[in-house]
Amino acid sequence: MGPGQLAQLYSSSPIVACDVSLNMVKLARERLKQGGFVVCDAENLPFKNGSFDTVIGSELIYYLHDPCSFVHGVSGVLSPGGQIILLWGNPTFNFVYRLASIVGLRPTDPFALKTPSRAQILKMLASEFPACRVEFHGIGLPLGMSKIRADVVLTVSPVNAIVARVE
Repeated sequence: MGPGQLAQLYSSSPIVACDVSLNMVKLARERLKQGGFVVCDAENLPFKNGSFDTVIGSELIYYLHDPCSFVHGVSGVLSPGGQIILLWGNPTFNFVYRLASIVGLRPTDPFALKTPSRAQILKMLASEFPACRVEFHGIGLPLGMSKIRADVVLTVSPVNAIVARVE
């Protein structure tokens, strides 16, 4: 969840925001004012089956010891017909992320920035959601280029996003 910026921008529905960091949960609570706020480990989601229509994992996947356990947990808490949205840094930019960590602009990655590729993300999703429709998006490009859905744009985009709608 981090400090709740995505939830603030994109959610008109009631939300439950969670993060392993109590400080991030406090920041999100201050920003969002309403919703549920939970300190929890993304690899062990403490929610009932079918609790959510959408689960967003933003800049999360490479901070996890076992990302597959997160995706498995999402498969349980996601309602039928729901969607999972993942955002992660493009592996091409690992050197930039590492530099940002060194100068304090980004949290240090405990797993040495082992940023997954699109193929690895698809494999994780396919193992839990064999029937889903997938869209890739490049985020963070200037001049509206993020709206172009071409592989070259995804390759140069600093942030990748995938939307997987479970069928």
